Amino acid sequence: MKIKVSHGSVAFAAYRKANVQEAFACNYELNPDYRKPLEKAGLRVSGVSDDGAARIVELPDHRFFVGTGFLPQYTSEAGKPHPLFVAFLEAARKATR
Repeated sequence: MKIKVSHGSVAFAAYRKANVQEAFACNYELNPDYRKPLEKAGLRVSGVSDDGAARIVELPDHRFFVGTGFLPQYTSEAGKPHPLFVAFLEAARKATR
């Protein structure tokens, strides 16, 4: 599935591009009725599919809080980890300095 990633987000910093492809194997997604209230409360929808559904969410005030509606491990390989895994590990490394 194609995902448009928002500039300035943790996800964009990880992918280093605005359009990505991800493998979906999930039957759940953010209920659109709750999107606006959650965004008002601080949740950032940083990745959306072509139909506008939230596929990546973040809490900007957190060191690293990224949730996805896909499974990054499906496209992660030995020697070529998924960009979000790399970003998570880098955030953890910075937090332990």
